[in-house]
This record gives sequence, structure tokens and C-alpha cells, in this order.
Amino acid sequence: MLSNMEELLEIKQKRKREKATHRWSETQTLLLLEAVAEAIKDSPERFEKPTSQKFYGKIMEKEPALEAISWQCAKNKMRNLRSTYVSAETWRNNTGSGLMERGDEASVRAHILKMSPYYDILGTIYGHRQSVAPSYIIETNDIAIIPSDPDDEQVIEDVEVLPVNLSETNESINIARIRPPINRYRARGQKRLQGENVDPMNKLLRIQEQKVKIEADRLEFEREKEKNHTELRKMELENERLKMERDERLKELELKLKYQIPI
Repeated sequence: MLSNMEELLEIKQKRKREKATHRWSETQTLLLLEAVAEAIKDSPERFEKPTSQKFYGKIMEKEPALEAISWQCAKNKMRNLRSTYVSAETWRNNTGSGLMERGDEASVRAHILKMSPYYDILGTIYGHRQSVAPSYIIETNDIAIIPSDPDDEQVIEDVEVLPVNLSETNESINIARIRPPINRYRARGQKRLQGENVDPMNKLLRIQEQKVKIEADRLEFEREKEKNHTELRKMELENERLKMERDERLKELELKLKYQIPI
């Protein structure tokens, strides 16, 4: 009979054997999102229930284009997509709302889709949830968290996720194990958000500068138009004067010829 330590090692080795990476195509990503949205459309609370393995395993069995992909890869893909959705929602509710008030809806929409290309369908999956990024304490001895990667070569092993509720536990928490990764990714998140805030503001300033230039060009055009109109009127008056003088001279010549007056 295996000891507890041997059992844990065997489970860990099995997980490593099952570990896989997958380079997702756009078609596969859309198929996964559509399948997940369809699976929970009537009961959103069924998302990743009863377990993630069963939930994604059932989806993979139904969709031929996804059947060769492991349920863990599918779960990691959804986690990465959710992070892009959360970032886009955070930006939309902060910087984006200010731009919307200024009537720059197109620019806001473009920036959201740049941050989260599948934003709309992700909204049908995560939009109903009060919080798509709840607070958790993650305890693990073997974890590799990588920021969103288009290749999704990310596997998280031996992870125990516990809701944060310090009042209901007497167990001590090793803050040194938790704080470094949290601080590291918080700093990365703040740096990313700062970059996102700067980019829309620069874009807004460029738009304002373009508007000012367009208005200045319009005024210059109006001035040139008025100037040209004045010059044209002067030319018309001069032509009328010359015409009158010519007509008078012709009439004078006709009279002189008629009455044989020396010219």
C-alpha cells in the first residue's frame, strides 16, 4: 500500500504527464467561446460545474475541432480570455467612460476590442457575474503564472484556491509566500493600466488638435472665399465700366460717320 507521500508524488507525476500546451487558432477560440456560451445560456451558474474537467470535457466531446485539446488547456484559455475581458471592463468603466461622455464612442470601442478581441461574446459569459475577478488566496508549491499569452502555454499545477475570509480560520497564513507574486502582478497591472490611460488621453489630445486645425483651415477658407468674392466683384464692376466706355465710343463713332464729322 502506498504511503501518503508516495500517493502525492504519483498524483503530481500524473498531472505532469497530462500537462499539455496548445497553440489556439482563431477558429478554435471562437468555437470554444460559442460552446461555453451555449452551455450556460439558460443557467449561467452552471459555468465550470460540476467540475472544470467535466464541464470542458463535455464540450470537447461535442465539438470535433476541439476533441484533441485537453480540458486543462481549455480552462487555461478561458482564464486568459477572462483576464482580457476584466482589463477591458476596468478601462471602459474608468478612462473609457470619460471618452464616452465626450462623444468618442468609436475610439472607445476600438480600444476595447484591441484589449479584448472577443469582448462581446465574453460579455455573454462573464457579464452576468457580479465579479469576474474575486479576491483569492492561492497556496501552492508548484505554480507557474504567466501573463496572457497568445499561445496559452500556461499550466497551473497543484493549486488550492481559498476565498479570503480571515475571520473564519485559525490557520496562520505565510504572508511571505503570498505577497511577492501578488505585489509583482499588481505592479504589472498598475503599469499596464497607466499605459492604457496614457494612450487614450494622447489620442484625445490628437483628436482635439485635429479639430482645432480643421476649424482654423475652415476659417482660412472662408476668408479666402470672401476675399475672392470681393476681387471678383471689383472685376465685374471694372468690366461694366469698360463696357460702358466702349459702347459710348462706338456710339460716338457711329454718329460721326453718319454725319460725316471728322474723327
